[in-house]
Amino acid sequence: MDDTEEAQAWIEAVTHDPFDDSLSFLANLKTGVRLCKLINAIKPGSVKKVSESTMAFRQIDNINMFLKGCQAMGMPASDCFGAKKLFDEGDCRKEVLNTLESLGGLCQAQGVAVPVFGKNKYATKNTRVWTDEQKLRQARADRGSMLMQGSSGTMERVGESSSGITFGNS
Repeated sequence: MDDTEEAQAWIEAVTHDPFDDSLSFLANLKTGVRLCKLINAIKPGSVKKVSESTMAFRQIDNINMFLKGCQAMGMPASDCFGAKKLFDEGDCRKEVLNTLESLGGLCQAQGVAVPVFGKNKYATKNTRVWTDEQKLRQARADRGSMLMQGSSGTMERVGESSSGITFGNS
């Protein structure tokens, strides 16, 4: 099973809406309707009104609404493909798959009840609580490191200008 087949199977499992086998993977996503159904299945109400229109600007709006829904869930804009590029069915298969994999990873990280998909895993919050004793012990341990000393004693060698080289005022 190649990447597009895995992505198609995941979308079909989440939306319960089978792809049209007579169309390519990207052609099935081109109108944006299937993508809107996907984001609404993951996070209900993400796209208020899905347009079934065949007009190009409506289809591009659908794709943009899907991408905005992804970003509202916490996906960085850099992980999203370009709506116009998908609509034009340009060479964007890899970008679309990367966005879908990121969405799958985001669902895993947020505990959304959808099938697991994608290689991407978003970090989850790992809050640490330090006691005052631990903070004090760490502060004492850090006093001796070169980073904590700054340039003191490293760059300013006072009293070592016996070489006769002077800069500025002489």
